[in-house]
Amino acid sequence: MGGEGSVIATAISDLIYGFGVALEPHNLVFCFIGVLVGNMVGVLPGMGPLATISILLPLTFGIKPVAAILMLAGVMYGAQYGGAICSILLNLPCHPPHAVTCLDGFPMTKQGRGGVALALTVFSSFVGASWGITEMIFLAPVLVKVAMEFGPAEICSLMLLGLLAAQHWRAARRSRASR
Repeated sequence: MGGEGSVIATAISDLIYGFGVALEPHNLVFCFIGVLVGNMVGVLPGMGPLATISILLPLTFGIKPVAAILMLAGVMYGAQYGGAICSILLNLPCHPPHAVTCLDGFPMTKQGRGGVALALTVFSSFVGASWGITEMIFLAPVLVKVAMEFGPAEICSLMLLGLLAAQHWRAARRSRASR
């Protein structure tokens, strides 16, 4: 029990330190540049966040490491939102996850509520990303402890489970195709 409290305290102190570094003015500028560029490239059909980061990665070679990582994070989130803009306003999913956004967003645009749809996308994206990052911060130390206790038997079992799941999925797909 004492170890869990120290893990949480360490996570909180590291989080405060990380915010201190990320909120330095020059780091914020690079993050905002990344979001802007990510939005501009993410709107293009076929240009998802990973393709955007891959193309823009050379821009970070001459930048300090923290600023470069923050810029790439900004590019990731900017490209993700840029794809939502295209999906909501044009009914054109820029990459596969935004196909679902087209189902709700474009009808709202046709009703004259495109701005509301974009605002909902920003808000829900912020809440979801914040929740996921918070979970990652506090659950990662626990998962590391569990993973470090895995021995050869557990690793072999996980590999077999993956192979069995893949075979089951393949067999189910074949049976649907033969109908």
